[in-house]
Amino acid sequence: MLKIFKRWVVLLIWCCFFSFGCKVSPYIQEVKQGNFIDEAMVSKLSLGMPQEQVRFILGEPLVIDPFQPDRWDYVYMSGKIGEVKREKSFTVFFKDGLLDKVDGDFAIGGSK
Repeated sequence: MLKIFKRWVVLLIWCCFFSFGCKVSPYIQEVKQGNFIDEAMVSKLSLGMPQEQVRFILGEPLVIDPFQPDRWDYVYMSGKIGEVKREKSFTVFFKDGLLDKVDGDFAIGGSK
């Protein structure tokens, strides 16, 4: 009888030890995708800049439309799977290879 009781106690302690170390749900890491752009980067831009300088400051654009090669889209999203916490977008437009205008969450003068 005492031997069976000891086995149950050991089994109970073993189950408690391993069950407290496990979570009920798995950890879901936040996913960050796209081009991270902040106001410091955008403040370095000025109208009339060539495409190479814009690419150097902002990085490679996420989307270059083959039908509108003078438009570059920079998009940044973060959040857990199934939900997007933060989404920022920034679009630059070129005319004759020079920066013509910008659109999105930031403005060149920092007024947005």
